Amino acid sequence: MKEEIDSLNKPAGLLFGKRETHKDEFGLIIQKHSAKLYTGKRIKVSLCLKTEQASRCKVWLQVNDLYDDVITFNSLHEDKIKETTNWSTYSFVTDVSDERSSILLGVQLIGRGKVWVSNFRFQEVDMNESSKKINILPSMPVNLDFSE
Repeated sequence: MKEEIDSLNKPAGLLFGKRETHKDEFGLIIQKHSAKLYTGKRIKVSLCLKTEQASRCKVWLQVNDLYDDVITFNSLHEDKIKETTNWSTYSFVTDVSDERSSILLGVQLIGRGKVWVSNFRFQEVDMNESSKKINILPSMPVNLDFSE
């Protein structure tokens, strides 16, 4: 659902429950696109987000390989995006290597409340800028004997 952002004067997506929700139920806005433009680059993803009485909100970026396996998963700390917040800009940096084929970007509302999101931007940044990498798949099995 689109809603006009008063403070930014731009369209926004609005995610909310139509009924009372359980604390573990969630809604999701997601977009998947080709990684071709960003292959071999370090990118910074930025967005504007506002919440109202939100239990938890999570923003994430996932890079998948040709087989749609998750290679990199980055997310913003949802403990910082909850309850009622004013418009704030959030961003994170990640690498898109040559073997990656698709990027998924998502905003998740977990439990009650509302979340507005707008102004997504992807931009190439210098390789010296710090990147956050979580859950990168190893190239081969590790710790098969559970000794580590």
